[in-house]
Amino acid sequence: MIAIEIQAVRAAMKKKGGAFKPCLARWSLILVTGVSCWFRSVHAAPRQNHPVPSAIQNANIQVGGLERTYLYYVPRSLSVNPALVFVFHAGNIDAEQMRAITAYEFERLADVNGFIVAYPNGFEKSWNDCRGRAPYPANLSNIDDPAFVRALIRRFHAEHGVNSSRVFAMGFSNGGHLVYRLALEMPNEIAAIAAVGANLPTSDECDCFYSEQPIAAMIINGDQDRINPYKGGRVTLPAGDALGAVLSAKATAEYFRARAGHQDEPVVYRYPDRDGNAETWVERLTWDSVALPEISLLTVHGGGHTIPQAKFRFPEIYGATNADINSLEEIWKFFARQRIPQLYKATATVGGYKLHYRRGGSGPHLLMLHGFTLTGEQWAPQAKELMANHTVIAADLPGHGGSSPLPGVFSFEKAAQLMYELLDELNVQKVSGIGHSAGAMTLLHMAAQQPHRFEAMVLVDGSHYLGPEAKKIAGEDKFALLKPEVQEFYRTLHPGGEQQVERIFQQYNGLADNDERMAPEALAKLPVRTLLVWGDRDPAFPLDIPLEMYRSLPYAALWVIPWQGHTSLWPDLGGDAKVAARFVEVVRDFLAGNIVEPTWF
Repeated sequence: MIAIEIQAVRAAMKKKGGAFKPCLARWSLILVTGVSCWFRSVHAAPRQNHPVPSAIQNANIQVGGLERTYLYYVPRSLSVNPALVFVFHAGNIDAEQMRAITAYEFERLADVNGFIVAYPNGFEKSWNDCRGRAPYPANLSNIDDPAFVRALIRRFHAEHGVNSSRVFAMGFSNGGHLVYRLALEMPNEIAAIAAVGANLPTSDECDCFYSEQPIAAMIINGDQDRINPYKGGRVTLPAGDALGAVLSAKATAEYFRARAGHQDEPVVYRYPDRDGNAETWVERLTWDSVALPEISLLTVHGGGHTIPQAKFRFPEIYGATNADINSLEEIWKFFARQRIPQLYKATATVGGYKLHYRRGGSGPHLLMLHGFTLTGEQWAPQAKELMANHTVIAADLPGHGGSSPLPGVFSFEKAAQLMYELLDELNVQKVSGIGHSAGAMTLLHMAAQQPHRFEAMVLVDGSHYLGPEAKKIAGEDKFALLKPEVQEFYRTLHPGGEQQVERIFQQYNGLADNDERMAPEALAKLPVRTLLVWGDRDPAFPLDIPLEMYRSLPYAALWVIPWQGHTSLWPDLGGDAKVAARFVEVVRDFLAGNIVEPTWF
């Protein structure tokens, strides 16, 4: 239950290199860096029509014990709930130089369309792609770049109200390989990617895990690129350094097409010749459907390792720069058509309390409850994958997020009553539930109060009582003792800021005296199909607790996850992406009735 969540956040942020990156399928993301002439060309870039320097802001943020830096641009006419566009630089350059080689076009487009542009800086001018053996600073130090991106998304959401369904990522060369990693590992947090001068790699060097979740993708590559070969093969830098093999551009597009579920042939379009140079021209293949993410491959015939546009010309060593299209504008048009299936936020007043929740999807209702000190956003990655078959309701427990607090000590029984009042307000009669920690304990009390309304429940590291280990942790954790970056995490998570977080921790500390308990005899009377999911290294709820629950519940399955603690489903809280993906698969089967007999697996 408990804010072992706190310990997980603390542990995740201590790790120098971020989360471990297990690999399901052996995709490797190749890092491409520049050479010395690259720096000279960037510094000599034309600077026409770019915003005044005061419009660009420098900032930093603590992530994983490191100070990460970035530039960002907020237009004067910012939209309500604006989109956020990340622009990731190539290797061996930085964010300011990336502005130059994109001719400041994203800032011009932001002025017109009201979105925010963020230019993160890589670790020592490099990004950590999925190749564990790539000899670059970010890779060698195993820098957790996805955590950096997640932290920036949270900050921009807190400070500017960014629409979480409209977060986009564009990258060139090494930056393009990073956006492939984001597409593989963060498809529920990034609505679309655009990779320029980068192909997916062959399958022999990967240490990343990837989700099968569809994502919109645009790929722009020159067929005469001498660094990132259009037809696939060895990646070779101008200085002669070889960096492994990549798939062809078309095979890369086909991968995303298959992942999105498109069956039809692509629509082919040739852009008109606008620059008067017949040696380069652009052809686009598009797979599009109302119900599926859009996939687009732009082939620059005769083009090199460059970004197609008219305002900045790359040095000849990188090949021809096509000017028939403004690829930055094409990327924004593509982004503007995409969004992640959204959990819509709402608030209901029940029993004199305000309860905040997120709702989305279609099908049987699924209530998802988070652990103590967090919010319903904890379940967003899993919810977005389960929305295809369920109407998801992810509520904030009392006192958390946008929900009113309970007076005095937190009560699971009272929280369960309020959740039922919320379901009544939403005209939901039958429900299944997924709960983590305190959320799981609340679900157990709900099932005991009105078992006829429960179809099934999934309890993740959440017990029928608070044992001595859990009470000890609850009593000892103090907000003031947390590291500054962990404190900032909680401040941005809860709308009431530090005052609300302090109140949450007071109630959390009060759990040390909470004696609410469901006896094994009470568990034996619950006629609800139950899946218990447990990390075998959970410090708050040791394995004897789920074993007792497994023996007592009449219709129970138990999944013990080896080498995992209290937050195994959340990589940014110290968990494992592979476990998180497997969890969604198992839960989908369980809720469909495919795991019905008592079993251990």
